Amino acid sequence: MSRRLTPLGPDRLNDEQRALYERVAGGPRRKMGISLLDEQGALLGPFNAYLHTPELGARLESAGVALREVASLAPRLREIAILMTAKHHRSQFEWYAHASIARDEGLSEQAIEAIKQGRDPGFSDPTEAAVHAFAAELLEKRRVSDATFDALAARLPEKERVELVFVLGYYALVSMTLNVFEVPLPQGEQPPFPEAGAPD
Repeated sequence: MSRRLTPLGPDRLNDEQRALYERVAGGPRRKMGISLLDEQGALLGPFNAYLHTPELGARLESAGVALREVASLAPRLREIAILMTAKHHRSQFEWYAHASIARDEGLSEQAIEAIKQGRDPGFSDPTEAAVHAFAAELLEKRRVSDATFDALAARLPEKERVELVFVLGYYALVSMTLNVFEVPLPQGEQPPFPEAGAPD
């Protein structure tokens, strides 16, 4: 558990925190196939931080669920965007969690590794290529050119373009939370990125 944030196990929760804890531990994230609890039962990932401010954390948790369960953006496209965000922020836990989900959604090992290395995966699918280019430009330059936007607009309807920006923004917040509070990977997992100060 992070040395920067007190772990809140099940025995330390007030009613509001407990409701959020139970929603995360027993909700749709259980289907993701990754560990959400440490050995003492405290939540992993960004969710321990969410418990420290449950009035905000509950809303963030709901937004994350909505981006997966309600949004129209195809899961493969969503996972490309999330991996791009995790790579940009070198967020160890975010990459650990979503590389596995990306594989389940059909992204190839070659594409996942290319994103991890900061290379163009060379997507043959033009929609995947447009999403990758849009995410790369927005993350790097904090803006997108007309050419990049128009290439995305040719592939995705307006609603899904908005959702893509929401995905990138939400997972940037998650990545910052994980990085600031130095949320560790589950025991036995190797960091996908060099730690801060280490060469790439």
